[in-house]
Amino acid sequence: MIKPSAAESQPQIELPIQEESSVHAPSVVLVKKVLCSAALGLSLLWVAAALGCSGGSNSADPAPAPAIASFSAASNPINAGDSTFLKAVFSGGTAVIDPGAAVVLSNVEITVQPAATTTYTLTVTNADGVKVTQSLQLVVRPGGTCTNAPDAPQHLTSPAQDAASVSLSWTPSAAGSNCTVSYLIFKDGAQVASTSAASATVSGLAASTSYSFAVKAVNGAGASALSAAIQVSTHSLPAGQISWKGYTWEVKNGSGMGPGPNAWSNANVWVDSDGYLHLKISKVNGTWYCAELGTTQALGFGTYQWQVDCKLDALDPNVVLGLFHYAGPDGTREIDIEYSRWGNGSWDPGSFTVYPETTPGTLKSTTFPMNLTGTYTTSRYIWSSTGVNYAALTGFQAIGGVANPIFTWNYTPTSPAVFIPQTAMPLRMNLWLVKGNAPQNGAEVEAIIRDFTMQ
Repeated sequence: MIKPSAAESQPQIELPIQEESSVHAPSVVLVKKVLCSAALGLSLLWVAAALGCSGGSNSADPAPAPAIASFSAASNPINAGDSTFLKAVFSGGTAVIDPGAAVVLSNVEITVQPAATTTYTLTVTNADGVKVTQSLQLVVRPGGTCTNAPDAPQHLTSPAQDAASVSLSWTPSAAGSNCTVSYLIFKDGAQVASTSAASATVSGLAASTSYSFAVKAVNGAGASALSAAIQVSTHSLPAGQISWKGYTWEVKNGSGMGPGPNAWSNANVWVDSDGYLHLKISKVNGTWYCAELGTTQALGFGTYQWQVDCKLDALDPNVVLGLFHYAGPDGTREIDIEYSRWGNGSWDPGSFTVYPETTPGTLKSTTFPMNLTGTYTTSRYIWSSTGVNYAALTGFQAIGGVANPIFTWNYTPTSPAVFIPQTAMPLRMNLWLVKGNAPQNGAEVEAIIRDFTMQ
């Protein structure tokens, strides 16, 4: 989040002319908006590009840039006659894998069985026709044909569990002549993972819950029967933690802690019977209490998306809703989406901010207006080693959806190893008060996060 020492004086403004600097005067925002409006209105696109203009909700805004997080094979190399799985994790467009022109979905495997070493190319294309590609060479060892399907894996066990994940291991199935074996993992009868090793970890589980697991072996000749199933239970959560959307979250509780500083109550964070996460600012015996939670594990590059039920443009000027990664130390290793007017009702309510991997003081930030007619919005950023691609949209959008944009921003500096966080970090959400000041309207505040997705 933007810390009080920086953000409570003024939101940072994106100026692409000087990459590592920021400016703070609201007049710069006004001048830039006027110039951008004139340039876009007159179709002087080269002027608009030079100014770094964004059209906000204008229908002519560019579609979010396509991005590829990973493109991999379950087994590589493989023996002649064997098959394996290809999986692509991407966002911002539709994807095709060649050769074969196979249309694929993000994070969903497809089976391939090349006769010889083959280079597969993943192409992701957004709505504007912008493309990104990534290639993968799948090596095929020469040899005879795999003719016998493997036996079912034996001795499936679970050597370790926690509140959100279960580790599994088993005795490997014999590969057979000219065969390479991989494994499919099933949870409660549905396939959830694949691996070429004789072990796996299944995450994203609920605490204090029993699951059935089984494993199937696969080679170029076919698949085995399922292994004998085992029942495994996840652990219960310690006090001060909750389980939501497959992650364990630590809830902040105490007083005099930042940001703000503020008082914090774990009673102000809860999950309702519909599975929605609630964050609340409440007043108890004259003291205002805020809400914050963060994952117990560090999360790295990927797509992060929230579906928020709250009229974000109508939040009290002293209230901040933050959706962000943070590792620190302060001034570094942070990626923010924040909705707040930072104590000044005339300021724009939306902001996107990226703090550097190193070199405190070289953060990059942009703000944007909002004029919502309802309470449903989608907030998203795609974090890679080379940049952060942001989007705020009205309504609830699926991962990769680009309808009804409020504002988009793609930050790709020329020195990403310095200016883009490269370290996996805990993910956090909070609802808090600028400088610990009470809401100007004196009312309690609640925001509902209906869904969160990471891929």
